[in-house]
Amino acid sequence: MKMRGNGLEFPFRSTRLVFLLIWCFSLFTDSSFAQKVLDRIVAVVGNQIILESELKAQLALYATQFGMD
Repeated sequence: MKMRGNGLEFPFRSTRLVFLLIWCFSLFTDSSFAQKVLDRIVAVVGNQIILESELKAQLALYATQFGMD
């Protein structure tokens, strides 16, 4: 029973429209939002890692201690 204005036909069209809009939105969104680098490993000493942020902090500390700004 497919009649225009029938309550059974409208929900299927709106559901398809919602899925189509979500699909189109997902095509135009940038997937790199979830791929942000927080810190880098610069060295492995024994079984410990040294992070880039730790190295920069130590270099800044040495620079201030020895007046090498």
